[in-house]
Amino acid sequence: MLDVAVIGGGPSGLHTAILLAKAGLAVTVFEEHDDIGQPVHCTGVLADDAFDEFNLPRAPILNTLSTARFISPAGFQISYTTPSIEAHVIDRGQLDRMIAAEAKTAGVDLKGGRRVRNVEPADRGMRIDIDGDGTVEARAVVLACGASYGLQRRFGLGMPPVSLNSAQLELPALRGGDVEVYFGSDTAPGGFAWTVPVTRPRGPYVRIGLMCDGDASTFFKQFVNRVGPS
Repeated sequence: MLDVAVIGGGPSGLHTAILLAKAGLAVTVFEEHDDIGQPVHCTGVLADDAFDEFNLPRAPILNTLSTARFISPAGFQISYTTPSIEAHVIDRGQLDRMIAAEAKTAGVDLKGGRRVRNVEPADRGMRIDIDGDGTVEARAVVLACGASYGLQRRFGLGMPPVSLNSAQLELPALRGGDVEVYFGSDTAPGGFAWTVPVTRPRGPYVRIGLMCDGDASTFFKQFVNRVGPS
């Protein structure tokens, strides 16, 4: 029997697993995708103080952000430049993989390609039903499932009061730039849209995305046509 089963191999689940393993517990992480860090589900903007607070590696940092522009529905802009380094653009996949490597070093057992179908109480703890791979038992379970709330719902843990749809794409850019955040019901109803500059060894890129309470695909296509590299 495991001491702790962590369901979800993202940064939160991996970080939790590391702390538990260092405390002397037998920990296994079950991740539904075959490869840790894929697919990427975020823009990859991380506050500078998070690296020290959570002892994160700085190798995945691609570039530093200092200025952001906020664009209103009417096109009015407000720019803000930080007096010190506040945030970085990271390679999120690389960050996840490096945290996973640290977890392995700490003694965590990582199992990719394991989709957990159900978790239920057992005689000595919890029984975890893994799709196509039978069941395992653990004394405790940590749900680190991200935006997938199926297991949380079964335990009556509730759902977020608001759910937004999102889309994002990284494209080659003609040049670097600053973060831009767009507002307005014609752009991203109930949410906002963004462009984030990315510096890679092969040249400049831009991450274009949005979140909204409508059809993200339709609004995203319109937004890319509006602000994307030509």
